[in-house]
Amino acid sequence: METLTLPHDIAGARFSDPADFAAYLRGPCAVSPYLKGGRDAWAGASPAETRERASAGNAKLTAPCDRLLDRMESVDFATSRFATVSAVAGGAPCVPAYLAGSPMAMRRRVRIADDLAPLAVAVDIGVSCSVKHETIQRRGAAALALVRLLAATRPVSLWVVCGQATDLYDTRRDAAFAIRLDTAPLDVARAAWLLAAPEAFRMAGFAATHAIAGHADKRGVNWLQDDHREHPQLLRDCLPALTACDDFLIVPSLITAGETQFASDESAAAWVQAQLDKHGGAAMAA
Repeated sequence: METLTLPHDIAGARFSDPADFAAYLRGPCAVSPYLKGGRDAWAGASPAETRERASAGNAKLTAPCDRLLDRMESVDFATSRFATVSAVAGGAPCVPAYLAGSPMAMRRRVRIADDLAPLAVAVDIGVSCSVKHETIQRRGAAALALVRLLAATRPVSLWVVCGQATDLYDTRRDAAFAIRLDTAPLDVARAAWLLAAPEAFRMAGFAATHAIAGHADKRGVNWLQDDHREHPQLLRDCLPALTACDDFLIVPSLITAGETQFASDESAAAWVQAQLDKHGGAAMAA
């Protein structure tokens, strides 16, 4: 785990992979009240199950993703990357071109289309307290299906991110973390657990943000700065430092009336296709 300095005085951490995160749950988070006691119906698991699945993942949660993938056909993406090109005006001279009398004697950095450009996908696993397990799992399945479609055609980095205001009733401190997941090949079981399991956020996420904020033995959480309206932009501001990436496809947190609260597999598949289209692809519903 790497400790980070984030904007807005938010305590931050970056985990190199799910195993790094699982070790953090067993170590600094061991004293967390969120990881003690028996099974929690709201979280959907016991603390012991949460720690086990953080290490091994949950292959059962890949089935909803597979159902969505059955609805999607091939996709051809075009994203972009930066390149330095010759130009009449630019930020640096090209001496050989100048000496040759070429009007294109300057160099400038531009964004060009490139279907091999890396794409970073950041999934905010936060969910409102009233959201049902089925909805959480469907949103997670949609995010996983999107990543699997992208990873089949181009380099993709997948980041699970989480941000919370912690210890609300005493010394409140905001904290956020990011976990990088392998995409070549995609670690499907662990990705499915982090993206689609209610306990990944409601137990593991709560415990980790408290420990990162410096009070692992406390409880009491809400959105960043205790405000669901400000949360999306606050977390977006933190993403470059959390992930060391610049360009993102962001899957937003699951707020009660949010865009990723899907009522059916059909609406989830439509959202996946819309994201593909928006970012340069063309996916067809089966």
